[in-house]
Amino acid sequence: LNANEYRVTKTLETLNKYKIEDLLEILNALGELDMQIKSGVIDAKNGFELFLLKVTRRDHVWNH
Repeated sequence: LNANEYRVTKTLETLNKYKIEDLLEILNALGELDMQIKSGVIDAKNGFELFLLKVTRRDHVWNH
């Protein structure tokens, strides 16, 4: 892979803050968002902004 070492290190540090169940929940939410965007239920920009708000709100819960 042609990945920047700093980015990989920071990504791994961030991922280690979460339980596998939390990461799977985030991934599932992204999958649902993808389907909503592709089916025209939600605008991509607004949908992703809402997704980020939900994840960051729950972040304090997931990290403890």
